[in-house]
Amino acid sequence: MTQGLADRLRGLSAFALCLLSGCGSVMIAPLQPWVSSFVPAGQSQDIAANQGYASGVSPTGAPLHYFFSTHAINRSSTWEALDVLASNHEPLPPETTHLGAGDYSAGHVYGVAEHWSGCGCNNGPIYIVVFDYAGLGMEKTVEITGDLPEASGIAINSDTGEALVSSFCDASHIYVYRMSDWTLTGTIPLALPVAGNQGMSYRSGFLYIAGTHGDLYGLRLSDGSMRLLLQASVHGEFEGPDFHGADLRWLVNLPTGSSVVYQFAPVEQP
Repeated sequence: MTQGLADRLRGLSAFALCLLSGCGSVMIAPLQPWVSSFVPAGQSQDIAANQGYASGVSPTGAPLHYFFSTHAINRSSTWEALDVLASNHEPLPPETTHLGAGDYSAGHVYGVAEHWSGCGCNNGPIYIVVFDYAGLGMEKTVEITGDLPEASGIAINSDTGEALVSSFCDASHIYVYRMSDWTLTGTIPLALPVAGNQGMSYRSGFLYIAGTHGDLYGLRLSDGSMRLLLQASVHGEFEGPDFHGADLRWLVNLPTGSSVVYQFAPVEQP
């Protein structure tokens, strides 16, 4: 037996002993607990926005509320009404016609824009768009046309520095971008396809993904498992959700023509 082979065998034996003994102080992290369900907890007035809602806390500690529309973003003083503090009525890059659901993270607002033509059609150009959190001026655009068939929403994973992009026309994947250089690093397969994926919100290791008919799915990123957490009883077109605060808030375009944010309180799994 050569010395190199003997060293490798000793290393494997030590590794096996480590597995059996628990490797000293090394512990396997437990999986994050699920939210088991959500219960209704309030609603806003008509906020005249049709693509999504996002919230956050500013660098100075002030609460932030954003409403996304096809051709505009508004910053409001509250989620319960459209009390405009700042607006951008020209948030679209050249040759695009549609702004999707967005997100806030660390002093920036993120959105996706495209020339919407329909599933099965050319929806390019498609962009990730970054805005200033206070005045909503456009700061940066990243073209992602070749990466996906369409972009419906974006969620920021602040724990990993990644942007996660959903597609209304792809029920089975989430697209992952490294924010340091905006490179597409891969996709996350969805064990439960989300028909009409309208957007997502990231919270503590989970993505909360919205289907257009009021179905809310949870995706645990550590193991890829999914659950249907809520089938909303409200009739309407459900858009981008937000779960950055204590409750989940979800923008719904109602058959009456109004747009309302519904609030749902999470029920933690025992």
